[in-house]
Amino acid sequence: ISAVELSIRYIGGLMDGGSNSPSGLALLKVLRLARLARLVRVMRFKAFKELKLMALGLFSGLKALFWAIVLLMAVVFTMSVVTQSFFGEVVEEFSTIDRSMFTLFRCVTQTCETITGDPIPEAL
Repeated sequence: ISAVELSIRYIGGLMDGGSNSPSGLALLKVLRLARLARLVRVMRFKAFKELKLMALGLFSGLKALFWAIVLLMAVVFTMSVVTQSFFGEVVEEFSTIDRSMFTLFRCVTQTCETITGDPIPEAL
């Protein structure tokens, strides 16, 4: 345990017994966040080059995954408006836009059935 870690725990212990002022808690959070800076220093070594590349790949993959989810939700919303207007009176699962979006998402993920368990294509 480093001296910084001990001082952060000591300050935290004083604040827990004290008045819990918001500015003091914010300072404690900043100090705990500063501990993460040690990880950044470790990433500079040549031995961790592959680990750094993996972390960068993970973050760039998350960006692509976010946009894929946005595109999927846009398609599901568009199709739910269409299915609600066509099948809203016939099938209870398409009665509102919200229910239609949920039902279409379930159909995309291979559980396309009504509340009672009957397949939706047979109900249409």
